[in-house]
Amino acid sequence: MNNVGNKIRNQNQTRFVILGVIFFILSFLSTLPYINLVLNKTLVLFIVWVSAIFLLKLPGKISVVGALVCLGLCPIFLIFKNEHLAEETANLAFGLLAIGVTQEFRNEIKKLGN
Repeated sequence: MNNVGNKIRNQNQTRFVILGVIFFILSFLSTLPYINLVLNKTLVLFIVWVSAIFLLKLPGKISVVGALVCLGLCPIFLIFKNEHLAEETANLAFGLLAIGVTQEFRNEIKKLGN
């Protein structure tokens, strides 16, 4: 039984390493001239998040909660007169909400198919 636990732990460690490599490569590419016009920080975060969802099999509720946290931070940023950060956080919230709803919709369709 302990062997199975070690195997699962090693698989999870491998998945986290893959996510780290994806994040590092995308972060590096986003600093290069002309590529940074298309590959900005928000897009890098979305790509890494979607990769994490597929690799770690995360439920859609996590994305929705992340979106709610981002929406909760937006008024705080606006109070402190940081409109740019509030706008970026709102965009991130919208993306997370779209991803979470898509995941939950997919899960409901799978349930209806069974």
